Amino acid sequence: MHYIGLDLHAKTFSIDVQDGDGKQIWAGTYPTSGRELLSRLEALAGPKTVALEEGTLADWAFRLLA
Repeated sequence: MHYIGLDLHAKTFSIDVQDGDGKQIWAGTYPTSGRELLSRLEALAGPKTVALEEGTLADWAFRLLA
C-alpha cells in the first residue's frame, strides 16, 4: 500500500509518497496538469490511498482520480 499526500496549487503540486511503514519513498514538486498528476500516481504499482486538503483544486483532483 502506498500513502500519498498532495498539495495542489494553480501552477505546481507537491507530492509525498510513503509506504505502509511510514517510510518516505519519494517526494517532489511538479507542474499542475492532469497528465502530470496521473503519470506520477500510475508509476506506483499496487493499491494507493490519496489524501489532499479541501481547496479550489480538490474537486478537480477528485474527479480526475475517480
